[in-house]
Amino acid sequence: MTHTLPNDRSGGTLPHASPTAQPHEQLPVDPDVLRVTSVAALMSPLDPIIEGTHSLRQAAELITLSDEAFAVVKLNGAVVGILSAGDVLAAAQRNPTGWQTQPCTTGIPADQGPILAHQSVVEVLAEYRRTGVRTLLVCQRNEALGLLRSVDVRTWCQEHDPPLWEDLFSDDETHNSDSGEADTR
Repeated sequence: MTHTLPNDRSGGTLPHASPTAQPHEQLPVDPDVLRVTSVAALMSPLDPIIEGTHSLRQAAELITLSDEAFAVVKLNGAVVGILSAGDVLAAAQRNPTGWQTQPCTTGIPADQGPILAHQSVVEVLAEYRRTGVRTLLVCQRNEALGLLRSVDVRTWCQEHDPPLWEDLFSDDETHNSDSGEADTR
């Protein structure tokens, strides 16, 4: 499934998505804050991006420079997923001799799906328990809006309810697959 970049009227050049909200712009004080704080309040702009036609080697070089996960886009601006350093490493382990020339779209995990902008922090934590802690693509009506970085979710949890984040790691199955988003329990 692909998701369109917002305001892509250029016919081929990819605009930088403008953020709808910055992380921790307004911190709620309501005791039910976990159920009412939405993904949209914590997400970052859709940056950085990499075109899906770039090789995994090029993606690895960019990820190494920035230490972040990248939104992978098609030439038409459709976002096809998120690629992290862990994803590139997994692709290299699967194909040690040919990974460098494969398109970076081949490194995107198959189980990766978007999270909706209106979903709550509690729902994000449930997704992390299911698939592991990683940067998530934030969408609304098949439009890619931004990225939800695990570091922003962790910071938010530590400010509001630290045991929520720590509980993610009480089960050995959950792992952190994004390089650059170190687990600082």
